[in-house]
Amino acid sequence: MTRRWEAASLDSRKGEVTLDTSGDIKGFLYHIRRPPQTGELEAYPAICPRCRDDRRGRRLDTPIRVMRTGFQKIAQVLSDALLREMPQAANSSSRKFGVFSDSRQDAAKLSAGMRQSHYCDTLRQALAAAIATAGRGTLAFADQLAGNTLDVERRQLAAGFAAAHPAEAGILAGAGNQFMANQAAPGYGNLTYAQAAKQIVQRGEHGPFPIPQFTVDIGVRLLAKGMNRGGFAQKVLWTEPDERRGHWRELCIWDPAPRTACASSKPLTAAARTLRPDSANSWP
Repeated sequence: MTRRWEAASLDSRKGEVTLDTSGDIKGFLYHIRRPPQTGELEAYPAICPRCRDDRRGRRLDTPIRVMRTGFQKIAQVLSDALLREMPQAANSSSRKFGVFSDSRQDAAKLSAGMRQSHYCDTLRQALAAAIATAGRGTLAFADQLAGNTLDVERRQLAAGFAAAHPAEAGILAGAGNQFMANQAAPGYGNLTYAQAAKQIVQRGEHGPFPIPQFTVDIGVRLLAKGMNRGGFAQKVLWTEPDERRGHWRELCIWDPAPRTACASSKPLTAAARTLRPDSANSWP
């Protein structure tokens, strides 16, 4: 019997692993050539192909066992996929999903871990969408101002850019106005509208994009999903966390179709005014 690591690669578009380097992700494949009528074999290799860590004869007899995806993450990914497949009403959702475990330790981890992991994944998705809006959305909006025909996707990007970055959209629009093009652009020092617009377009083409400028855009995207941008810590969920009074949702007026949020017109208590910067929501 022989066992060895062989050079392999993964084609991420097809999900296929081949014993060559044609795929876009390079790595190794553990091969066990098992002759007939042999005994049971260990499924994990004892030696790491990258760092050569040799675990033979030790209690933890493989270096890669701890690299597997955890139970909580698998449950979260499967739950997200199943929830998306469940039907829901047009104006409200009655979808519910339960996850059970016969292990008290796993149940405790699921309770906190799934919610936090879902929040982090949604935050990353919102950040990716915000970057696309700041990059491709800038170029789409500039083309729209120039009178170019846009497809549906680029029209949506242009609209998203105008909504998320109204100041920059105003600079681009002003640069196309002959009476404003050579005037000083607000917030850009000594630059004119034309010069500031050129800078905005160049950043949209090549970056970089400072993460702090996306905070408002990300906050709007999370609020549209009914999520607190600050996460699930007690201090961002309640204005008075110890007594669990003053839920953060009470600071918003929710419009069910489409689901959006705006600042409540009700007077805020001192605790509520403290909650707003802690939760980092995009209210004025």
